[in-house]
Amino acid sequence: LNLPHNAWTNQMVKILYSFGVFVTYSIQFFVPAEIILPALKSRVRERWRRPCEFTVRALLVCLTCATAVLIPRLDLVISFVGAVSSSALALIFPPLVELITFSDKKLSLWMVFKDISIALVGFIGFLAGTYVTVEEIIYPEANFLVRDTGDAAALFNTTDFVSGTLNTSNPLTLL
Repeated sequence: LNLPHNAWTNQMVKILYSFGVFVTYSIQFFVPAEIILPALKSRVRERWRRPCEFTVRALLVCLTCATAVLIPRLDLVISFVGAVSSSALALIFPPLVELITFSDKKLSLWMVFKDISIALVGFIGFLAGTYVTVEEIIYPEANFLVRDTGDAAALFNTTDFVSGTLNTSNPLTLL
């Protein structure tokens, strides 16, 4: 979380957020574990099933933690996965499934128009989100190209000013 460190309320938010992730991780990890573990249990003797299950769960948790630590810009990977899968799951597939499901019945023009419109908006969102995320992955410093325009005001944002004074902790504001 990008909260300032100077207030105790911000620290409490960070602690509670970390606690929430810690408590709910097992719930979030339940479905992948239930997909992976049956194949493992079928190959292991009854006596070794429980220790193997705990070992695989621990290795998967370590793998997700190592992935989060080793990928320098995990936010971009999450944005990419969200742009690709969320737009497809939320906006593209449902209207297409509705059209396919009711294709044997007489569809109204309004229903076809609605479903195609929703799928088209989802596809445009998919393209835009994927493009922006891939561009940020390929050119991570593109947001600093503003400096070449010579417009000093373009370098500042609201976090550069503290109580009406210039925040000198940001090296870009010293240009």
